[in-house]
Amino acid sequence: MKADPITVPIVKDPTKVKSRFIGSFSKRQIVCYGIAILMGVPFYFCTKDVLGKETSALIMVALMFPAIISSIYEKEGLPAEKYFIRYFRWKFIRPVNRAYKAENRFARQEKRKQMEMEVEALERKQTEFRRAKENRNRSGGTKKTTGRSKQKKQA
Repeated sequence: MKADPITVPIVKDPTKVKSRFIGSFSKRQIVCYGIAILMGVPFYFCTKDVLGKETSALIMVALMFPAIISSIYEKEGLPAEKYFIRYFRWKFIRPVNRAYKAENRFARQEKRKQMEMEVEALERKQTEFRRAKENRNRSGGTKKTTGRSKQKKQA
């Protein structure tokens, strides 16, 4: 079936419909393009003889670029300048200080397990040291006797 030539697609979300001012441009777009023209064209005419036409044209485009992009770009329902102003405030002027710190339970358990293993290892070393010390005390000190000295004592 062919679509009826009289039907017009309707936008489901009416908040996304933008009012048009002149032609297919909104007021905001016309203002941004006007600002871009007011910045770029005088710069070009003032510098084309000094810098050369190509260099002046490139710098003019670089000057006009932010204004043109701000007329087109939109994120999360906000125009570019409002979005960047909010982002700047959020990141630099009023940075968020977290009132709490998330705690990783699994890391805490692993740390506790590791600490318990270290304590057990230290306790084992201590008991081995005590046993060795007791064995030395029972044998009469750290002096080792050889077979010849035993024979002399017996004679």
